[in-house]
Amino acid sequence: MVLFVVNFDITAIVMVMPLVKQDLALDVGGFAWLMDSYSIALTAFLLSAGILADRFGRRMMLLGGNAIFLLASLQCAFAGAQISLIIGRVGQGIGAAFMMSSGLAIIGNRYTNTASRARAFAWTGTMAGVATALGPAGGGLIADLLGWHWVFLINIPICLFIAIAAIMVVDESRDPAKRKIDLRGIATLSALLLSVVWLLLHGTRISTFEIPSWLAILWVLALFVAFWSTQRFGTQPLIELDMFSSRTFVGFCLVPVALSVAYWAVLIYLPLFLQERLGRSFSDAWVLMLAATMPMVALPMFSARIALAMEARVFFGAGLLIVSIGAFVMAVAAQMQHLVVGLVGMAIAGCANGALNPQLTARIVGSVRREQAGAASAISVILRQGGFAIGIAMFGAVMRTSLEQPNSILSGINVFATIFAIAAIAAVVGSAAVFALIGRHSSDRELPSSSRSQRHG
Repeated sequence: MVLFVVNFDITAIVMVMPLVKQDLALDVGGFAWLMDSYSIALTAFLLSAGILADRFGRRMMLLGGNAIFLLASLQCAFAGAQISLIIGRVGQGIGAAFMMSSGLAIIGNRYTNTASRARAFAWTGTMAGVATALGPAGGGLIADLLGWHWVFLINIPICLFIAIAAIMVVDESRDPAKRKIDLRGIATLSALLLSVVWLLLHGTRISTFEIPSWLAILWVLALFVAFWSTQRFGTQPLIELDMFSSRTFVGFCLVPVALSVAYWAVLIYLPLFLQERLGRSFSDAWVLMLAATMPMVALPMFSARIALAMEARVFFGAGLLIVSIGAFVMAVAAQMQHLVVGLVGMAIAGCANGALNPQLTARIVGSVRREQAGAASAISVILRQGGFAIGIAMFGAVMRTSLEQPNSILSGINVFATIFAIAAIAAVVGSAAVFALIGRHSSDRELPSSSRSQRHG
């Protein structure tokens, strides 16, 4: 239920964004920040939440995160201005980080048998997939019947159920190993993501000040170097950099980044595309969104068989190429204002994502040593959420540019066609990287011998 409510909330808000944009008079930047504030908060707090859960109690942190998520949902539901809604979304991201990390740790601690643990995590994956797939349609239906505020209010009974169930059936557990929280790593990673998103959405302007472009670039580079230094020289870093010495691991890690930009970030702008470009009503739009999301319900059960029957590089490389085809077809539909072509493109991209997405974490975790599985899983989440945030900001920058510079070089091309074309290019680049980095007949845990040594500290 934790994974259901967290994933449902991520995608349900997608459908109601046009309504929120209209009611609160959001500009392009505010529209993008509503999604990015959640992703950045989730990314920043996820790893530290797991450490705190191990130290102070997983059930306690689950209940705490659940309470934060519930209160933040109330804040979002009754928000009357952009800033209060963004604050609520940040709170939801923080709460979701504690809920997810604690919930998964509780399952791992409760089910020690390999077979039972596999079944338990399969159920969590199923719940997350169903919630993600049905989120846009479910959010659209709720908003259509009751208003967009109820997309947040629906979280309240679910959170209350989680709290009661956790108290009744979940035993408290802790990890006797006292891990330290990498505060410098969290701070520099958060600042890096915030800076990149801000520059994409607002350029170099902060309030009434205009920062020189060279200084903004230097700032981002400095934050990247600072984050790398904390991970390279820290005793208990967020990310173990030696894992990136494996070409296979890097290749698998690029897949969620490409998918986040080429599919998940595009999903945020599809309701606007259907309503503003194709002229469909809100009631029509949330039904039409099923073309992009329903494949995530149907295809995961077949994707494992497909993945086993193909080389990893072919499965993920070809899958990203199919995503790019879907995005390109959507770009053509946006330029032509053709609904059927648009739905075909949405279905193509949705099918490819539905096949690739369930296999990603297992492949990323399987390409490192067993003792690094937790860190690899965390990296996959950071890459997904980081790519998602940057993709949303990048497409928001395209929309902002089209509004501020209507006579630019792309003046004859519809803004949604531009967004979908960029998504297609991102998927093609990701596919090329996969074919280049992942070798033929790649097997799990094929790290080079130089990276097999244990880290000191």
